[in-house]
Amino acid sequence: MRNQTKEFDENKMSMALMDYYENLPSASHPKTEFLMELARRCQVAVSTTRFWVKYGILPKNPEHLKIIQEMTGIGKEELIKQ
Repeated sequence: MRNQTKEFDENKMSMALMDYYENLPSASHPKTEFLMELARRCQVAVSTTRFWVKYGILPKNPEHLKIIQEMTGIGKEELIKQ
């Protein structure tokens, strides 16, 4: 198995670490991105949105419920399965 991080291809242009990092493909983490966007829109911490999702505790703020419904398309009655 080749160790690609230690090998240097002399045909490639050299670049700074920052350039290398910036040229890496963006990763997609849909669950994290959802929690982050929900937190941004509700103006709460990501840990709060994670709490809502993981423990099934709905927010008390009706605006937050409305945002969750808009983002997910899930009706208020169906948000938390009993």
